[in-house]
Amino acid sequence: MLSIRRTFGAAGAMRLLIALLVVRLWIMPLANSFWLDEAIIANNVREGLRHIFTTQLIALQSVAFCVVEWLVAQAAGTSEIALRLPSLLAAIGAVFAIYRLGKEVADSNAGLLCALLFVTRPDLAIQVPNARPYALALLCHIAAMLWLARWMREPRVKYAALWLACAVAATHLHHLFGVALALECAVALLCVQRHMRAARLKQLIIGITAAVLLLLPALPQAMVFFEHRKLLSFTSRPGIGNLIATLAPWYVLLPLALTTVLALLAGHRPRSAKPAGDSRGLILAVAVGLVPAVGFFLLSTLTDARLFSTRYLLPAMPGIVLFWGLLLRRIEPLGVPRVALAAAAVLVALQLGGLQPVPDYRGEDWRAAVNALPESGDLLVYSGLVECRRLDWLQDPFRWKYLASPLLAYRPAADPRATHLLPFQMAEADTSYADRLVSGRLAGSRRVAVLAIRRFDGPGWVNWVAVRLRSAGFVERRRSHYRAIEVAVFER
Repeated sequence: MLSIRRTFGAAGAMRLLIALLVVRLWIMPLANSFWLDEAIIANNVREGLRHIFTTQLIALQSVAFCVVEWLVAQAAGTSEIALRLPSLLAAIGAVFAIYRLGKEVADSNAGLLCALLFVTRPDLAIQVPNARPYALALLCHIAAMLWLARWMREPRVKYAALWLACAVAATHLHHLFGVALALECAVALLCVQRHMRAARLKQLIIGITAAVLLLLPALPQAMVFFEHRKLLSFTSRPGIGNLIATLAPWYVLLPLALTTVLALLAGHRPRSAKPAGDSRGLILAVAVGLVPAVGFFLLSTLTDARLFSTRYLLPAMPGIVLFWGLLLRRIEPLGVPRVALAAAAVLVALQLGGLQPVPDYRGEDWRAAVNALPESGDLLVYSGLVECRRLDWLQDPFRWKYLASPLLAYRPAADPRATHLLPFQMAEADTSYADRLVSGRLAGSRRVAVLAIRRFDGPGWVNWVAVRLRSAGFVERRRSHYRAIEVAVFER
């Protein structure tokens, strides 16, 4: 009876800790200002369903997710909380799904460890209070892994259908989750080869054929992504330290080492026990977690593609979580990994939220910055969108609403004739373009404001514009900062 109470108490404490982390890291930031990429979604949704489909090949956003957000907007509006609600609910569902996955391949203790690891991931916490497709895609992806694990145990048609349906849905929500689908198919083929059952092979052939057909509508936009892959590759080349930090998170290993030392000092001897469950979990974890992480690292190191970044690695995250959950489950006494993960949760909560009343992961207060802009006059916008590298796109009316999204998300009635976009970089061609803009269209203006993100070349553009406008007879009336967003106002 005492053993049952202890087990229930420890499991209950872990569930309570998961709930507290969800509130602190996921729910409290819901009302923050949209950040840059969210503003694109909000603007697309506000423009209506037709706009979503007509601009899908230039917006480079998930059409499926925009449709989901449009449906939400019809019922709840386009506020920050309303548009972030699908991501929050999906992430909470994903916690339950990864718990069931750990329980399926091992036991309930492994499931709880996986759930706590999942909620503790900083890369996930940043994406949940976010009007972006990642949380929904993760829910579908983890559900696909769960149904695949069940199909590997028992080759039922229902399991195969649910696995592939969830994997296809994840890919429609974000194209990079197609990598996980391909790796899951490889795992399924390995399972067929090991068991040599005709029923499994037949189900797999029919299922993969259906999945390919269901993915065909996503092909046109996938081709656009491929065409503009260099435009979207703006992160630096990763080092081996980045790979190690991804595969072996310090915030878990450091508390684990300290907890082990404390257990030894207390007279307990942590040891590795016989692994719970079978090999399905480890196979899935390696194939869907470690393989894509290493593959994206090599691709980003050896080519010009830059896929080794936090959000692009999210398809590998559930596999990595499952891998560590199964490893931690092997440690006895079980209190050692439990205490270590509790300490890891505290570290992550302090790292992300600090002592702020409300965590703010992006630091982009576009809402306050746009509200601080004057109601009249010309406006120069540096959004930080990498698509602004294309100078011909800056003058394309069809693309203007997309490139001006952070402004339009909070001032949808902004006049395109008085709103001008600044290039992403400050090369010679870019400054020549801006010089023609200042000396031409802005020559007769009485007031000019600059709205810029203080990243990339944003600060440089604000100072560059200030120098040009002063030489043209303007006076800087005010300059203010709204976290990472800067507003400068000039009057003649």
